[in-house]
Amino acid sequence: MKKVLHTFFLSLMVLAAQAQSHALTDLNQGRLKVQTTGMWVLTGWSVANLAYGGIAAARTEGSTRYFNRMNVYWNVVNLGIAAPSLISSLRKKNSLPTTLDASIGELHSLEKTLLFNAGLDVAYLMGGLYLLERAKNTPDKHDRFKGFGQSVLLQGGFLLLFDATNYLALRQSHRKAAEILKNVQFTGQSVGVVLEF
Repeated sequence: MKKVLHTFFLSLMVLAAQAQSHALTDLNQGRLKVQTTGMWVLTGWSVANLAYGGIAAARTEGSTRYFNRMNVYWNVVNLGIAAPSLISSLRKKNSLPTTLDASIGELHSLEKTLLFNAGLDVAYLMGGLYLLERAKNTPDKHDRFKGFGQSVLLQGGFLLLFDATNYLALRQSHRKAAEILKNVQFTGQSVGVVLEF
């Protein structure tokens, strides 16, 4: 009888560990999917802006030319960030964190990065508004300031939407982390795992 109980409880522990392992894999794959999808979107946005802006800058005049030039300049930087990040996230598919601590650490790190970027995006929007205001008061450089200001507003607005969307998508991963952690209890002196039947 003792052997049967021992085998029964050992089996339950193995099943609980497997369930937690699957939940951890789901957590990591969800985060990686958001990250990879985001980098595909940013890469696509950058390539589209580079292609259109490059052609349009050569064929337009006035503030529209400066608008397209700034779109090209801006998206050279975006592509320089997005392409390596995309490659990195595609390579990570086979090397996801294996511990809950590392998984939550990566999730929080990505969230903090997105929140920091959202703050920068607001600064870009303010910079775009400043350039538009400057265009009104600088007649000899009106077209340049107006075009650059409109471009910075467009790019900053897109990036704010991009970062906010990715942040909200990552918040879904918190539910998965909570599911994993709901079975862990800490009393101040000990840590325990709760098995529900």
